[in-house]
Amino acid sequence: MGVKPKIFIPNESWNELIEVLLEQYENFDIYWYHWPHDGWIGYFIPDYEPVIIIYKGDSICYIITRPHWTYEPHGLEEITIPIEVLFDGSSHPPYPRTYDSVEWFHRKTSRLVLQTYDIRKVKADEIPEMFRTGEDHPTSLGKRVEDPVEFAKEIYEQNCKD
Repeated sequence: MGVKPKIFIPNESWNELIEVLLEQYENFDIYWYHWPHDGWIGYFIPDYEPVIIIYKGDSICYIITRPHWTYEPHGLEEITIPIEVLFDGSSHPPYPRTYDSVEWFHRKTSRLVLQTYDIRKVKADEIPEMFRTGEDHPTSLGKRVEDPVEFAKEIYEQNCKD
């Protein structure tokens, strides 16, 4: 296992983090943060939010989050170390701490809780398709996104491969 992000989450007893799942690949890790439901629209549907860490050798090269079904890649020159991610509100969109967002991040995390967590390793087929791509998920509003494995491979090939 590579880098385990520090996370900040809402203090919502009705919507607490259930578990953290980890898919591991040769050059990247996908952390899936699993919640009981996805905000108000998807109240009866669980929520899985991916955070992807891409490595160049043993070093971090990129971090990718996917708030509201849109991938946001951040290179090493943008992100702060240690890796910190906040999950904002009941829909839990993940945002990494970057050099450009330090003040915003600090303001947001002052109302959130630093969460400790254990990790359970999984294979890709253990995460249902609707959470991987948005297909048939009510909060994706008909939008289908690329599977996080494929997106991570592209970013690795373009930016981190020797």
